[in-house]
Amino acid sequence: MPRLRDVLPCALLALPATASAWTEAEPIEAELRASIDSAGTLVGLYRVTISIDAGRFHGFDLDGLPEGFTPDPLASSAHDAQGVPLGVRFEAWRSGRIHVAIDGAHGEGRGRVVFDVAFTARADVSEVDGEAVVAVSTPPWDHGMNRTLVTLDLPVGASEVQVIEPDLFDSLDVREVAGRAEIVALRYRVPRWTPMSLAVRLPRARCRLADRSAHRRTRARNGGDRPVRGCLRRRRAGRRISRPSSWRPERICRSS
Repeated sequence: MPRLRDVLPCALLALPATASAWTEAEPIEAELRASIDSAGTLVGLYRVTISIDAGRFHGFDLDGLPEGFTPDPLASSAHDAQGVPLGVRFEAWRSGRIHVAIDGAHGEGRGRVVFDVAFTARADVSEVDGEAVVAVSTPPWDHGMNRTLVTLDLPVGASEVQVIEPDLFDSLDVREVAGRAEIVALRYRVPRWTPMSLAVRLPRARCRLADRSAHRRTRARNGGDRPVRGCLRRRRAGRRISRPSSWRPERICRSS
């Protein structure tokens, strides 16, 4: 497996001589839990496990975020391999990207750190051949992921859900919990720069927005425009990924 290495010289101002510090870390596991209500609001939790082999790790960037992504600092957290909680903060970096950082100037040393990023967003729902298509995706990384799990919870019965391209996953389970469909998809060895996407079809009538005055449009497969109400929005020809999630070097190595 390729390894992510960042070797950055840092001047330690407290010492008379110049020293160097470097960080070797990689993401190894990710999990996305997404729950969508009938109003088209997505409540999610993105968990990523970082393995730190050397140096001090301070944080990372998340890119390829869903539309309307809003982090929830109070519900977000991090902890080390022993379960010791670590403070987490969010820093806006640019449109569609957010920086997730460990509180404190010293970061975290050798071992594993698990980040839980809680957020809300607008659900990715479009219309294809008269059916609603709901999709969720994990952020792409500039490093391969050993294991990625996606759990999608929908306000419909399990019998109404049809997973698109189920053969993409190493494991797939569709079940009903308390009257709601729960789809659990697992994939091993997700390549770098590749988001893991889970898309399902469900009856058009089951997808509604509370604000019926909001009219959106989506492009049909025959190339024409079709007016659509509710939580359906324009279906893009391809998902744009501006940059993969990655380490931000100037945040990894700091003078102290």
